[in-house]
Amino acid sequence: MLKYKNSFAIIFALILISVPVYSMAVGGDFQAQPVSAPPTQGLPTNLGQLISQIFTWSLGILGISVFVIFFYSGFLWLTAAGNTSKIGEAKTHMTNAVFGAILLLSSYLILYTINPDFVSSTVNLPGLKTVPPSVIAPPSGGGACSFLLTAGASSKKEKVKQAMDAVLPTWTSSTDISGFKMAVVNWLNTNGEEATAGWNGNCNSSANNLSIKTGPTTGEMYEVAREGLGCKDEPNPTMAQSTPCRPGDGYSGPWSFLSTGTRP
Repeated sequence: MLKYKNSFAIIFALILISVPVYSMAVGGDFQAQPVSAPPTQGLPTNLGQLISQIFTWSLGILGISVFVIFFYSGFLWLTAAGNTSKIGEAKTHMTNAVFGAILLLSSYLILYTINPDFVSSTVNLPGLKTVPPSVIAPPSGGGACSFLLTAGASSKKEKVKQAMDAVLPTWTSSTDISGFKMAVVNWLNTNGEEATAGWNGNCNSSANNLSIKTGPTTGEMYEVAREGLGCKDEPNPTMAQSTPCRPGDGYSGPWSFLSTGTRP
């Protein structure tokens, strides 16, 4: 019976030795991590990483098993009270535990001899590099936040125009673009809409654009006046001069950005 146990132990040790090599062969970075608590967010999706995790846990389980067998054998011998049968059984268990410990240490030493990285924190393989996550670049000619916006928004355009026409009489001679914009925002908010100072493709809340909500997570941004230009290139236009061609430059995008400037 002992013969079969020893054969099984040798086979298991060979499997442990071959696991890291196979892990590298299937394309995973072999990482021999210190034994820690079981993962709480799922197993690795990469086969190589999964095998390396199994290897690490196997070493830990074997080490614990050797300790438990020694402890049990000592307890069995201590309580044998001279019973030669129990003492013999305890010695057998201890012999098997020692043999297992030698195999465990041998597998570690063999791996270390082949490549010390196998039993260190990380295996660095030539040609295998970590690919950084792709970053969405803004379209050419636009601001740093223009990739969040889509041109051509129009679903709330008439509502914004209605709000502008409603407040314009008291702002006709004013050149305060920001004040006029906020008056339009207030009118929209008191007439069944949700609006705020808008954030644009340049990642800022400029004086002449506002945002209006179109759905739970979406919104539109409109320019309500031309700052410093007007619709007919006036040098210092009043609201009456800078708003006839507004609202313009309608864009749609995530409401979190359009309302607060928060970039996803």
